[in-house]
Amino acid sequence: MILPRYTARVLRRRSILALLLPLLISIRTLPATADQAGDPDVPVIHNAAVPAEGVEVVQLEEMWRAGGEDGDEIFGKIFRADADEQGNVYLVDSQLSEVPVFSPDGERIKTLSREGEGPGETREPVDMLLLPDGSVGILQRFPGKVVRIDRDGTPLGDIFFIVATEGGFTALYTGRCRGEELMFVIQRATREETSSTRTIEVARYDLDGTELACCFARSTVIDFTNPVIRESSVLDVAIFGSTIAPDGCIYVGPDYDHYAINVYRPDGTLDHIIEREFTKRSRTKLESGRIEAVFATWGRRGNQQMPTEI
Repeated sequence: MILPRYTARVLRRRSILALLLPLLISIRTLPATADQAGDPDVPVIHNAAVPAEGVEVVQLEEMWRAGGEDGDEIFGKIFRADADEQGNVYLVDSQLSEVPVFSPDGERIKTLSREGEGPGETREPVDMLLLPDGSVGILQRFPGKVVRIDRDGTPLGDIFFIVATEGGFTALYTGRCRGEELMFVIQRATREETSSTRTIEVARYDLDGTELACCFARSTVIDFTNPVIRESSVLDVAIFGSTIAPDGCIYVGPDYDHYAINVYRPDGTLDHIIEREFTKRSRTKLESGRIEAVFATWGRRGNQQMPTEI
């Protein structure tokens, strides 16, 4: 199914600030801990920079469109799109806190959920799952939970996760579902007197929110006495670069600057690493300006501007 053009356009305009600002404080982060790096028993597969069987170019064909300057549909911020077995397209609108559903022909057939704290309601959802029992799971970032509803919108109860210790928090970032397999990316934070430890976890779960196996975990120690906002720690690559396969294996890209994919078995152990030669792409001036503007906003506290590392 070809997704309508507005999806890509709105995704490009979505605000990273809206997603992460409530969790951000002015901090200096110490180097993160490595995840099973350099284990001699873990095989590494080295792929060439050029695909062995060549490159296939797929020409996309627009099938329908909704929204846009001349459209009747109005969207806020679209964070996720997915399609069910009938070809219906589900969108997560984080700004409007709803899930509009379109038919395979592009007709809006229903709207699921709404903003609120009642059954089946969310605030600023960040992701969505079409769950194996036929229900829809809408991910709420903070406090982290999955709001479950059936495809007619009836609440089915929520999936909750272990709450962090006193003074900390638990935030839910990403979820993926492949058949019966579920994966979530969660951040857990603990608080000390002058510091805090925040851990990004990528793990397999069941529908009750029980962790079956933690595959990837990276912790960052935050020093409140020396406040600096560091991009590499605030926007951990595992938040955006993780997925799960139908066999329960989890794939994680652990590093922005190194082409590597960690492949974990369903029990959470690292099975192998896939690497490839590549040339790092530098940001354009436009891209640099955008990210610098976001972090400048995060670091502004009244008349003070906290230093940032981009």
